[in-house]
Amino acid sequence: MVIEFGIKVSGLLQFVEVRRSSGLAIYDDFAITAVKFASPYPEVPADVMALMKQGSTGVPISAELKYALGGP
Repeated sequence: MVIEFGIKVSGLLQFVEVRRSSGLAIYDDFAITAVKFASPYPEVPADVMALMKQGSTGVPISAELKYALGGP
């Protein structure tokens, strides 16, 4: 699955969305919940913000998650 979320300069979560579903709603929901529970994030460093488009209020992050079913 692919999830995208945004972090404001202050570290607060701006948004979180599933871009490509895992195919199982429960896994998608768990990923969204994990991102929400991890907030607030550290403040976005000024050098990172300097790389963003002028007027940006934060940074977008895209993450691909792979679930592996089964035992060790």
